[in-house]
Amino acid sequence: MQEFDAFDRRFPLRQMTIGGISFPYRHHVHSQNRETLLLLTGGIGLSDLFFHHFAAFAKDFSVLTCDYPLHCTTMAQLTDTLAQLLRTLGIRAWLVGHSFGGVVAQLLARRHPDVVAGLVLSNTASLAADMTPKTRASLLALLEKEERYHSQMQAMPFALIKPMLRRAILKKAVGLTPAQQKTVNDLCQLMTQKLTKSYGLHMLELLCDCRNHLELSPRDFLPWKGRVLLLLSEDDHTFTDGVKASLISLMPEPQVVTELPGGHLALLLQSASYLSTVTAFIQLAAVGESEAMCV
Repeated sequence: MQEFDAFDRRFPLRQMTIGGISFPYRHHVHSQNRETLLLLTGGIGLSDLFFHHFAAFAKDFSVLTCDYPLHCTTMAQLTDTLAQLLRTLGIRAWLVGHSFGGVVAQLLARRHPDVVAGLVLSNTASLAADMTPKTRASLLALLEKEERYHSQMQAMPFALIKPMLRRAILKKAVGLTPAQQKTVNDLCQLMTQKLTKSYGLHMLELLCDCRNHLELSPRDFLPWKGRVLLLLSEDDHTFTDGVKASLISLMPEPQVVTELPGGHLALLLQSASYLSTVTAFIQLAAVGESEAMCV
């Protein structure tokens, strides 16, 4: 893909050693804006699938992104490593997480609040301890499905798995315009080029580990009152209404946007609206913080 190749040249991978392990990441430093966005990608785990968003956000912010390292086999190890990356770079970041990335953001904020400036979570689940039994059961059922996928992926040649993943993505993208269809097709092509069997299994293991962290409470997020944006598309049925309501209750007075259409892929299919909504929210929050510091 020529677009991605141009992105790769403009924002090349950098390397850092964390715990003796080489850690690749991309980092754009904005010359004027001190706000940094840490983009946390969804369950496929390939941060480069959101390269359009990285480049767009880079116009207004510093931007940081990375894949989820193979040596991090649990959610605790993953969030600890991400926190170490932020501390080493001297960054207090906005966590911008989609789907699985939104779950990573919640746990990272709870475990390492010192590196978190705010949260932007789109079409993601809740890790709340006080979910109703029905809501918790619906979430655990999704995780059990991921366990079955893990067993299937272990047993099958990966050449057969990739078309299945592509079909699963396209199933969530119906009624598209030609431009939207091209975006999805291009990203599916990039996914099939970059995704490996070992990394796919790794991501499923991290997803399944989420069941061990259904323990968060509203007090965990009080430091970010007024600095939480939830984009929960009405037509996204990946998570039940109960799970969405649990996430809203978990956060301190969040701004909630439900009008962004496109189902689970709304941030891709309606990228202009997504980008403008997120940018406006963070810029307004940054102004409010600056004014408060001057009082």
